[in-house]
Amino acid sequence: MNQSGPLAVTARQVRWFRFRRSGLARPLPSAEAVVAGLVGVQAQILPASALALWHRTPQLDHAAFDQMLHKTRTLVKLWSFRSTLHLHCSDEWPLIYAATWQKGMTYYERRMIKNGGNVAEFHEGIRRVTDLLRQRQTMTRTDLRAADIGLSDTMLSSWGGIFSELVHRGLACHAGQNGGEAVFAWREH
Repeated sequence: MNQSGPLAVTARQVRWFRFRRSGLARPLPSAEAVVAGLVGVQAQILPASALALWHRTPQLDHAAFDQMLHKTRTLVKLWSFRSTLHLHCSDEWPLIYAATWQKGMTYYERRMIKNGGNVAEFHEGIRRVTDLLRQRQTMTRTDLRAADIGLSDTMLSSWGGIFSELVHRGLACHAGQNGGEAVFAWREH
């Protein structure tokens, strides 16, 4: 059939396509397939992302979700789209990084300049934390405070701070929690 012009589709057809594609009409074979198909699952509240996967994946349970995220690491939690936390497939991390990396200054760089901060000191702080995380492989904000490498309270913020910078640069990711505190892992770990 030769068709000229745009394809005519109804709103109902569009909705059905989206439900099928997202795994809501027919379950997808794995949590990784869901995450890849949706190009990320919002993960500000991790149990909510697990619930989103559970609705779309047959036989997913908490143990399997935890295994994918913290042991086999087939899923990774990153600040990505809109600078919010999302789950992505680990093997898609380079693609997500390339798609979300801001070629200019990051939020914290812009904020620091606006407030009269020193960009060279900021980059030196990133280098020091990068070196420390590479050596230790995992760290928390408490670990950073104990290392006393001269970071401001803003950079130690639970809303991102220095770890958000490292994630946006493709150097680190979330690696679970330790006593209710976020743990971050060096990318190669």
